[in-house]
Amino acid sequence: MKTYFLALGIPGIPEGPLLIAFAVAYFAVALLALNWVYNDAKKRTNCAGVITLLVLCAGFIGLVIWWLGRPEVRTPTTDKKRLVTAESCERCVYTIAENKARCPNCGHSRMG
Repeated sequence: MKTYFLALGIPGIPEGPLLIAFAVAYFAVALLALNWVYNDAKKRTNCAGVITLLVLCAGFIGLVIWWLGRPEVRTPTTDKKRLVTAESCERCVYTIAENKARCPNCGHSRMG
């Protein structure tokens, strides 16, 4: 009689190496899904770790809830921030806002 390490003997449940293969495949897919959730939440929120932990606890249902209810990707326009174009000072390489005539660091004139 052949016995396996994880032979459960329950009808309908695979035994031995097949059970181990299913378990490894399940955990690999779960890790890939959690990695996707973490990276996606990092792009969209400030609490990626908490969201990943909630999805881990809720399982597949948590993954579906995150996928359906996730917010927009954060961009300067969604954060209502105005982009200011800037240049570098020729003398000290300090970043100068477009509306400034002189460098705030060294006082060098942008006009020449």
